[in-house]
Amino acid sequence: MTDEEIVLYFNEHRLAKLENYLLKDGSSVEHELQNLLDRFYEQTVPEHERMEVEAQIELEREREAAAREASRRFAVVHFHEGDDDFFFTSELRNNFYSIANLYRSTLKDEVGKYTLDSIAQSNFSGCQTINDMTFSVLCNAMPNDPRITALVEFDFDHNTVSVCESSDNAWWTYNLKDVSAAMYKAERKEGLSLDARHEIFATALEGKEITFDEGEDESPDLQM
Repeated sequence: MTDEEIVLYFNEHRLAKLENYLLKDGSSVEHELQNLLDRFYEQTVPEHERMEVEAQIELEREREAAAREASRRFAVVHFHEGDDDFFFTSELRNNFYSIANLYRSTLKDEVGKYTLDSIAQSNFSGCQTINDMTFSVLCNAMPNDPRITALVEFDFDHNTVSVCESSDNAWWTYNLKDVSAAMYKAERKEGLSLDARHEIFATALEGKEITFDEGEDESPDLQM
């Protein structure tokens, strides 16, 4: 849904004088013309037709909102340390690689110094806070929800991170030191494509997965 632009021509000297008086009243030419156009519309178009138009506008708004929501891609993240837990979604950093990169560059130096919520909100631009119940719902929904690209859980007590990406839909747990070392290998060379860096990162983590005893659930979200 878009607004149409209306172009009017008016003598520059007259316009300057008009703007000068409107400015004194805290108004503008654009504001006054908009008000005049709105009143002209209401006086010209019958009420029942205006109601039909408003219904059409609202329907288009709902469709656009639904389309925007469907196109979103985000990771669902959980920070845990001691008695503190913080859950949020992240759109800008929505895969394990980008989040691991942030951990190595910033997060690992801030954990223990600041609260988990302040760490998340200062490093994940535009992150949206959620609660533990919503986190669990999103974890269960990921296989059927294309918006959710990754589930990432940091356990700073045990220095581990567990991740489930939509590409393979399986949980893997790593020591944060191994993740940091893998990220160093991926980022140390200049001129590499992002795909190449991803491949180096994944290769460096091969065989570094933390295995669980038989019968122990590997899905962190089910342990909450």
